Amino acid sequence: MLYDDVYEDDKEILNQDEQELHETSRNGDLNMVKELIRNKINVNALDEKLRSPLHLAAGQGHVDVIKTLLSAGAKIEDGDIYGMNALLWAAWFGKVEVMKELLQAGADSSVVNKQGLTIVHCAATRGHMDVLQYLVREVFKEEGFDDEDTFLDSVGGKGKKTALHLAAEQGHMEALEYLIKAKCNKNAVTGDGSTAVHLAAGSGRREIVLKLLEKKMDINAKNKEGKTPLHIAAEAGQASMVELLLANEARGNVTAAKEMAAIHLAARKNNTEVINAIAKFNTDLDVPCEGGNSALHLGAALGNLDAVEALVFAGANVNMVNSKNRTPLHEVTENGFTDIVEFLLVEGASVDVVDKNGKTALLMAIRAENITITDMIIKAERYYEGVRQGRINGAKKVTSFRNERTPQQKQMKPFCYDLAMKELEEDDLRRLFFHWRFKELHVKAIQSQYIGNKSWHEHAYRMLLIWLHGCDENPLKELYETLVTAGRKKLADKLRMRANKLAKQNNGNCVIS
Repeated sequence: MLYDDVYEDDKEILNQDEQELHETSRNGDLNMVKELIRNKINVNALDEKLRSPLHLAAGQGHVDVIKTLLSAGAKIEDGDIYGMNALLWAAWFGKVEVMKELLQAGADSSVVNKQGLTIVHCAATRGHMDVLQYLVREVFKEEGFDDEDTFLDSVGGKGKKTALHLAAEQGHMEALEYLIKAKCNKNAVTGDGSTAVHLAAGSGRREIVLKLLEKKMDINAKNKEGKTPLHIAAEAGQASMVELLLANEARGNVTAAKEMAAIHLAARKNNTEVINAIAKFNTDLDVPCEGGNSALHLGAALGNLDAVEALVFAGANVNMVNSKNRTPLHEVTENGFTDIVEFLLVEGASVDVVDKNGKTALLMAIRAENITITDMIIKAERYYEGVRQGRINGAKKVTSFRNERTPQQKQMKPFCYDLAMKELEEDDLRRLFFHWRFKELHVKAIQSQYIGNKSWHEHAYRMLLIWLHGCDENPLKELYETLVTAGRKKLADKLRMRANKLAKQNNGNCVIS
């Protein structure tokens, strides 16, 4: 809030006597205030926030000090840097007796601060029931208002909110009920078209929302952007409020600006609690927004891993296509979000989908020269093909396409590195590609990396790691047999001897007989 209970005078602005008058006015030391006034101290001396002794006394509720200062010529209507005069201060801090004194002394009850807030707005924002009751029963009645009038419905502040809006937003139940009883328009809307339900939902005011729904307010009312209270709650990260609204028949798939539903807003904000809350109510997690994008597309494009995981685990379609025929995998590949690429591949994202520009995710990764993502996509394609063909046991779900899947594969990495960098010849690379059934595009992708005349060593190492990821039982044995088939028996025997020696050192058995 702009206005609080902390007052700090600027000692460089006020002289010592003026500082003392400010301090004694704030503390309610009437005798000292009178003495300082007798000594001709300026009763309108202002601190760095343009506050006078009258402001400070009003905020603390010191009626006798107020009377004394006014008698000494204190300016009743002057506002501070926020446009808050003494009457507004009294309303803000709930000082009814001070308000009575100031109004009797001629203070203008229609005063507004720089935000456009009246004394009614101030009291409602802070939930001061006694102030609201005083204003309704005594002040405005005397000025000719009746129960059918709309003085309580005047708007103020940047959002053009009524007193009821402010009470709802701040969670002041007693004030809210009183304002409704006083015939404040409960269906009034703010400058952006929001109702009190919107404001309470966005602030997480559960009891207020329930009370407003009890008063037959529309739970699916739309503001100027087309957002319902559910949209507002989702965007604000109010998961329990989202559940409350859905449980009370809020429509989960209503779309707002850019055709966004609540699930899209939650994905954009990377809020898993809201996503899970929405998913509990059988809401369509794949409802498209602008561009045909699902919430999963949006979360993926923004790199929101938590949201992507929550959506997929809740049942979102990992292969849904948007108006460009792109899947979430296209989006994360294009943006280089490696962790999400791996997650989607693990969850079965198709690598075969071609977008309207003729690109698969692999082609995107190749063009971006993203080696890590390129290799993961190739590994995924070969892995799932192996599962379909029965070469790989798919009973146990793969958990990574970046690292090796089994202890045996991890143990093989040093062998693969030495083989690629020291033992293989360039012609061997072509033979191994052919023997292991690498697709032409896979070969081109691997060989596109250029770091000099010896690039083929790096290509060989990448190929070996990709092949290794798809080995299921005994990768060392498979490598031995492949080298024999490729005409490199001496190298195969050398590999076997090294492996067996290492096994003996580790008290193991011969791994290749």
